[in-house]
Amino acid sequence: MNTPYDRYCVYLNNFPFINNKGRVAMCCKNNTILEDDTDRTIVNYPLKELYSSLAIKEKREQVKNGQCPSGCDICYDHEKNVDEWSFRTRNLKSMCFHLGMKKATTFDDNIIRALDLRTGNTCNLNCIMCHPSDSSKWLKIYPQYATDVLDRTQGHIQSIKDQYGKLNWAEHESSWQNIFSSIDDNCKKIYMAGGEPFYIKNFADYVEKIVYITKDPYIEINTNATRLLPKDKNDKLQGKLNLRISIDGFEDTDNYQRTGGVEWQEKIKVIDSYYKNFHVDSFDLTLSSLTIRSLPKLVEFLTERYPNVPYILVRPVLNKPGLEPNNLPDELKQEALSFCKKLERRNFYSKYQYTNITQLIDVLSKAPTNKEALKRQINFFDNITTKKYEDIDPKIVEWVNG
Repeated sequence: MNTPYDRYCVYLNNFPFINNKGRVAMCCKNNTILEDDTDRTIVNYPLKELYSSLAIKEKREQVKNGQCPSGCDICYDHEKNVDEWSFRTRNLKSMCFHLGMKKATTFDDNIIRALDLRTGNTCNLNCIMCHPSDSSKWLKIYPQYATDVLDRTQGHIQSIKDQYGKLNWAEHESSWQNIFSSIDDNCKKIYMAGGEPFYIKNFADYVEKIVYITKDPYIEINTNATRLLPKDKNDKLQGKLNLRISIDGFEDTDNYQRTGGVEWQEKIKVIDSYYKNFHVDSFDLTLSSLTIRSLPKLVEFLTERYPNVPYILVRPVLNKPGLEPNNLPDELKQEALSFCKKLERRNFYSKYQYTNITQLIDVLSKAPTNKEALKRQINFFDNITTKKYEDIDPKIVEWVNG
C-alpha cells in the first residue's frame, strides 16, 4: 500500500468520472465539476487533459494531506462512524480486483485504470421516479408534470429545460475519440449508465472499440433491457459485457412505472437474450408505492427464471412526493414488508444476495406521508400511458380516492 486509504481517493487519482454533461467531476456522490471553463468538456478535449486540470490536482493534494474536500462528507463520515469500506474504498477494492490484484492497494500515479461514464440523458422511457437529468423523454412531459403534480412555476420549468436540454455528449463521435486516445490496457474496469446507453447512436461500436483498446476489460452497463444489440455486435461482444438490469415490478406494474417501454413479454425476451449472451450481474429494483406490492411475485419470477444472477438490488424511491414505498396504509404494505424481512434472513444462506434490503425495510416501516401527492401521480400517469393504474392495483386506487 503506497498511501493510507484515508489519504487517497480512487476517483481523483485513477478512476475518472464523466457526468451526464460530459464534464469530469468528483464522482457520482459528489458532482462537483473539476474544471472551471464550461467549454472544456469531453466533446472538445481529451480525457487525459481534463483529468490533469489544476482543480483536480488541488483536490488530490487536499485528500493526500488528510483534508475532506467539499461534498465528500459521505465517504469521510462513513469511514469515521461505520467502517473503512466507504464508497471510495469499495470502488478502490473493486478496481484492484479487476486489475487482477489479490489485495486492494493505492497508487502514486494518475494512470487511468478505470472509467465511470454517465452517458447523458438519452433514453426511451418516462419512468415515473425519474427526472429530465436522466431521461430525454422526461423533458417533453416535465412542463405538464411540474404544473399538475408539483405546482411549480414557469421559471422553475424553464430552468430545468435550460439545465438538461442537451445532455448528449455521448452522441458525439469526438467524445469517444477523446476517451479512446486517453486509455490503454491499464484500464480494466468501465462502468456506464445513462439515460439508456443502448439507445445512443453507434453505442455498440464504441463498446467494441473499448474492448479492443483495453484488451478485454470488465465492462458493466446499467440498462433498462428494452433494446437488443444488432446480431453482428451481439456476436462480437458475446461474453464481454456485464449488465445491471432495471426492472421495477411484475408484468403490468413494471410497464406502468417504466412508462413508454416495451410490453412485459417483449422485455423478458430482451432479458432472456442478455442472460444467454452476456453476464447479468444484478437486477436493480426501484420500488415505489405503486410497485412495492408486486415485489414478492417479481422476486419469485426473477430467481426462478434467472438463477445464475447473484444480486438483486432494491432501491426505495425517496425523492418523489407520494411515491415513497411506505406511502400506503399498513394493510396494503404489510405483505411486502413481511416478504422483505424474509429476504433479509435469506441473505445468510441464499446464493442470491438482496442488497440494500435493510434500508427498504426501514422505509416501509414508516407511516404514510402524502395520499394526495400519490393521487396526483396516478392521475398524471394515467393520462400519458396506455394503462390505467386502477386495472393494475384497484386496492391502492380505492384507498387514494377514499
